[in-house]
Amino acid sequence: KTGESDGQIRISWRKPFEIDPAQFPPPYEYKVWRSEGFTGALPWVAVSAGTISDTTTVDNGLNTIDKIYSYHVVLHSATLNNATIAPVDTSATASMVRLDIESGDQRLDLSWQAFTPWSNLSQSFPLHDIYRGPEGSTEAAGLVLYQQVNVSVNGLIYSDPGEAGPPLSEDEVYCYRVMTRGTYGNPAINEPLENYSQVVCAQPADDEPPVCVPSPVLASIRSCEDFFADQSTCRINTFSNEIRWNRVTTSECEGDVLGYRVYVADEANGTFQPVLINGQTYTRDTVFVDNNLTSFAKCYKISVVDRSGNESELSEAICNDNCPYYELPNVFTPNGDGCNDRFSAYSDRDGGGEEIPNGNGLNCQPIDKTRCARFVEKVVFRVYNRWGVEVYNYESVEGDLVDKTIYIDWDGRDNGGSLLNSGVYYYAADVTFNVLNPANRVQTIKGWVHLIR
Repeated sequence: KTGESDGQIRISWRKPFEIDPAQFPPPYEYKVWRSEGFTGALPWVAVSAGTISDTTTVDNGLNTIDKIYSYHVVLHSATLNNATIAPVDTSATASMVRLDIESGDQRLDLSWQAFTPWSNLSQSFPLHDIYRGPEGSTEAAGLVLYQQVNVSVNGLIYSDPGEAGPPLSEDEVYCYRVMTRGTYGNPAINEPLENYSQVVCAQPADDEPPVCVPSPVLASIRSCEDFFADQSTCRINTFSNEIRWNRVTTSECEGDVLGYRVYVADEANGTFQPVLINGQTYTRDTVFVDNNLTSFAKCYKISVVDRSGNESELSEAICNDNCPYYELPNVFTPNGDGCNDRFSAYSDRDGGGEEIPNGNGLNCQPIDKTRCARFVEKVVFRVYNRWGVEVYNYESVEGDLVDKTIYIDWDGRDNGGSLLNSGVYYYAADVTFNVLNPANRVQTIKGWVHLIR
């Protein structure tokens, strides 16, 4: 049932094919869980307070106009006698069928999708039903079977009017509903699996852009520093950002929102480019996870796309930044014992750096991962003796992970290759960080180091 606050979705499932009653004794009961969105990326909420013994239930009080819902079912064994027993197994996640409509010149383009463990593009059941009715139509009244679409030929799309149909009136509102047919391809499961979309109404040839704009927020629940503290190694090369926003519910846009377009840039004043999400330029979800990033430093904007394809203004930018860190020790002992032989930025590299995990079989200083160098692009390093004379200089090469790294790895020799005497030396390091604010990119670190032979 389509509704803003009284929508309904019926969830049905079958009992498990094979189960060992000795290991998992009956009675068997089920608990149904719901998540917003297609993929179950958002938190799961129990549909009912307890478990149920039936294999069907109705989820009530939903906003099926604006939201997408997904479900999975958990099987419980002997729950009547032992309420604390662990669940036996969990089904795959399946979403509702979501119908979207884009307006064109005297036409309406329908597309629908569902994330399900069964196939809705089956050669055995290729026909999906299109229902159409006038403005105000509901599941109970107004909608009639209008067309059957062979989705094995054209996919989950339909353009109204079809090739032979008269053009649609720009002054009329048309309402639609789709019924899909799918199959697991398993003869033990009844088929076809028939599921309905929500009812959607639209009007052709709308060229007014939406006036509503969402407000994105960064959904990080941990700081960048906490993220690194929880890692087993300092050498983390892949990151992700999660962006969320609230659904647009203002009266000017409600009921006409097709989805949301996400834009990304390397900095707040940079050029924002749209992101493809599951092959589309918009998403119905209100969450976007930007994966496989080389750092956290990214900025995002969101826009609203209506059913005619018109786009709102972009939201204010929301940015995530890196938490750069670079620390140098104040003592090193180039005596060849395998520990602390080089003056290096903190790291957990085997065989080098201030901290070495059991280097050469010795018990070196333990690693403090929060002090490891991170988000550093370049280092220019100079060493001076106590009279202010430069005795050593070093410049890293961006991207070099072997010879000219950001870690310096000074062995206590001067620029001519001669061993320097034990003593206190002074240094200055110009460190270029990977951060959003250009004013914070280059920082000079000054200090002293005690060379002990």
